[in-house]
Amino acid sequence: MPEDRPAWLVRMENGSIAEARTKAFLIDRFWILERSVDVEGADFIIQRRLTSKTLLDKNPPRFGIIQAKFFSNENTTHYVHREYVLNADNEPQEEFFLICHTGVEEGSRSFMIDSKQISEQFEITSEEHSKALCFRLSGSKILKEGHFEIINSNLILDRIERALQQADFRKNRSFISWALPSIQINPDDIDSIYLEPLDNWWGNIPKEFYKMKQKVQRSLYKIENAANMLHEILSTSDPSKALTIAEDLKYEYGHSYPFPEDIFDKDFLNVVREHKERHDNLRKEGLLDSFLSLQFAFIDSIVEDLAHKMKLAKDSVYVVSIEYDKDNFSNFRFTAELKIVTDLWRAEEKESDWSWKDVPGIEGLLSSKPGFIQIYWLPGRYSYDEFKDGKFYPRDIKDWKPELREIAPSRTLMEEIYRLRFL
Repeated sequence: MPEDRPAWLVRMENGSIAEARTKAFLIDRFWILERSVDVEGADFIIQRRLTSKTLLDKNPPRFGIIQAKFFSNENTTHYVHREYVLNADNEPQEEFFLICHTGVEEGSRSFMIDSKQISEQFEITSEEHSKALCFRLSGSKILKEGHFEIINSNLILDRIERALQQADFRKNRSFISWALPSIQINPDDIDSIYLEPLDNWWGNIPKEFYKMKQKVQRSLYKIENAANMLHEILSTSDPSKALTIAEDLKYEYGHSYPFPEDIFDKDFLNVVREHKERHDNLRKEGLLDSFLSLQFAFIDSIVEDLAHKMKLAKDSVYVVSIEYDKDNFSNFRFTAELKIVTDLWRAEEKESDWSWKDVPGIEGLLSSKPGFIQIYWLPGRYSYDEFKDGKFYPRDIKDWKPELREIAPSRTLMEEIYRLRFL
């Protein structure tokens, strides 16, 4: 039977446990700097593993600030200074993260809360409180509700790394002045929620957002170039030079404004709004990581099962039954079997005949209720590249694993899981 220990010793032990677990969690992804004195609420200061930048650079890499806490039970309460969470403009400090732990040995659990979640979901104490103007973090909210629990470590580490990446971009970004200087763009410069790999019906949001920026950048270059030519006309005292520039300006631009017509895409706008709504709903319920973990596991199961069986006949139908906990998307199980088209759909003329018009689609739902979904998919359709002269020509693919990861019918499954829970 363990002997009783004084409260101060328990606090020290819990603090050591929290710091040790947090360091173990972060060390595979980041360089970690430790402070001998907790001046800025930082148990750890982390840096992305960038060998191309140093602390002596004109624009050094941005640091992340990590605070570690240990909750003995749901009655434990911790406090975080407001200044660590919010900046001078009352906006969340995107580089600040709180990593919490509870339990011992097999019962240990970990949680991650970013500054935005702290500012939105926890209250600030009054000036009269013994911990004045601090965010009050109650164990009952963090441990019991489970919204912040770390289910997939890679997803959490990715989010922290993206936050530091975006901090770099914002720091180096300059505003447009009257002279319209060029702005550097980067494909990673997008709000982190749109980097979460939620499936959608339209396309790759980060990729298309970058393409949109590229179009605008080309247009901005034209505007900048035209502005420079106009500036030269104003600054020269030589009418001949001014007229020559004016002629070049008319020849190059005419009477049109150099804006691309296809900057706005209504479908793109709709899918961005849909992505944000889905992300926010899942995050609010603490289900985002569970949702994505189920999605990844589903894709992995298909790759593992089918990669060595490809190529399949064009009439092959892959039927997958998915069982999962409807409340938290955990305890999922996949059962799959290969059938042929006529097992599911019969042609009207003869039972042995079939054509593509008899099949509702390349993939779709067969059965659906909360906790159980059955879908079908025709992977054999992707074994053939083209149809010519009444014949399908097979695709020459040596390794089907990357291909299956791209074409797996995860969107059909995940949209249905989401619909059953939220719509």
